[in-house]
Amino acid sequence: MKKSAILTLIPLLLVGCNSNQEATFTIFTIQPLYSDLIYREDNYMSLPAGVSNQAEIIVDGCKKLKDAVSNVVFDENNKFCDQPFTKQILQSFKKNSIIVFQNHGFYDDSKHSLIASGAYYPWGEETAEYLEEVNEGRIVDFLGCTTGECYTSKWIDAYCPDITGSIVYLDCCYSTTDSTLANAFINKGAKAVYGNSTYVMMRYGDLMCHEIIQSLGQINPETHKYYTTGEALEKAKNKYAANQRMIYDYDPVEECEVQLIGSSNYRIK
Repeated sequence: MKKSAILTLIPLLLVGCNSNQEATFTIFTIQPLYSDLIYREDNYMSLPAGVSNQAEIIVDGCKKLKDAVSNVVFDENNKFCDQPFTKQILQSFKKNSIIVFQNHGFYDDSKHSLIASGAYYPWGEETAEYLEEVNEGRIVDFLGCTTGECYTSKWIDAYCPDITGSIVYLDCCYSTTDSTLANAFINKGAKAVYGNSTYVMMRYGDLMCHEIIQSLGQINPETHKYYTTGEALEKAKNKYAANQRMIYDYDPVEECEVQLIGSSNYRIK
């Protein structure tokens, strides 16, 4: 596996269909390493008020969004903690979803952005189905990886259902180093995909996700309307930092920034 050079992506601004006021949005959170994060410390950035550990940051942001607006649903059935990101979970997504994936991510020049599944296949015991997934380029056989096998954009192409009107947040390293993975979700109907340009420090990435997700349920005092996807990103950057090197100013920390692929004008209400 090798990293790509950092790319600067120009967000695609889509005009029209600025909000989905009549829709009910369903939140899905996927955190295969949830319990591993409970005791993670970070001396550079504080936890949000009322949050006791790193593992809770993502869920707290989603709960705040759910509590703020009436057209958002978030229940335990769609909170996937300490379990692999499986095909069954992927296929449970629906139209008008808010999908937040938190795990490790990687980048390869030929396979583009990869997301770690949290699933493990014992060496020498692979099924025919699994080997077909590898041969078709949907799964990367990342032998020895401690975060499980990795999915490529082709896995999304093959198995993701219609998620028209959805917002996807890929809270993992290298998820938008280029737009290939994000576009796989957009091709399935997602309106906007957030991701990280390169290697991201976990606390910075999670706090940005927390702020962006909860902001989608808040009123922008300048427009007197709910924050758009683009406005929520700028709000988070203004609160924390435009890129993580402004906080973690030491090597080998890279200038990772949260990026938005798709519509910057979309509102959930």
